[in-house]
Amino acid sequence: MKRWAPYLLLIAGGLLLIGRRQIGELSEEILALLNSVQRRVLSLRVLILHEAERWNVAPSLIAAVMHIESVGNPNARSPKAAIGLMQVLCTTAQMMGYQGTCNDLYNPNINIFYGTQYLKRQLDRYGGRVDYALAAYNAGTAYGSSGQFSNQKYVNDVMRHLTAYRSLI
Repeated sequence: MKRWAPYLLLIAGGLLLIGRRQIGELSEEILALLNSVQRRVLSLRVLILHEAERWNVAPSLIAAVMHIESVGNPNARSPKAAIGLMQVLCTTAQMMGYQGTCNDLYNPNINIFYGTQYLKRQLDRYGGRVDYALAAYNAGTAYGSSGQFSNQKYVNDVMRHLTAYRSLI
């Protein structure tokens, strides 16, 4: 039995309901309406879905984090040395058992694996509270659960894109 779902597109900062699509497929017409960042992120859909299943994290959340962290650029590097699609610090990956080189974190497979694992740890740490988990993901291990986010814009941006990606991935 085929499953169908409504899909939304983020257009000019607003959400627009376009129609319905078969789950698992994105038509060329839909891809043409997406912005370049969304297309880059969705080009990694198979990897995102694989790690989402492995870590029991919503694929739309992984995609939204990737969208904000790196604009879908696997070669992104922050001034604080965060690397790749999900902007993983080498020390954070090492804390989770990573034994490769820091440069290997540019590999999308490795980066999404460790980025999603870290996101899952934050979700577990904060009882599934996505807003707290995102604030902690962005702020690093020193983040507390006061509810006062110094990075509220980051949390809001990811949450806005999460809504769009829920129906795209």
